[in-house]
Amino acid sequence: MDVVHAVMRVRDGVRVGPAEVDRLVDALWAHADPVQGLEHVRGRAEASRVDLIFFFRRIDIDYANDVAHRVLDMLCRCHEASSLLATIYEHPRT
Repeated sequence: MDVVHAVMRVRDGVRVGPAEVDRLVDALWAHADPVQGLEHVRGRAEASRVDLIFFFRRIDIDYANDVAHRVLDMLCRCHEASSLLATIYEHPRT
């Protein structure tokens, strides 16, 4: 299993709690592709960010090296597809 830690920074003046974390995790699942091997996502709100831990089933060696890039791609797709997420979080590539 591969584990990746990612951070979504919260926009200035925005507060996040468990409901926002749940929405973010739901959006991630909605944008997950079964081929990516995503098994679990856990999130926790902090003062200025949400910490996310992704757990991936290891599919092959090439995939294992690409897991961090796939997480970034998934976060970007969610952010760009959801006006709600875009108002709460900074873009993942910033």
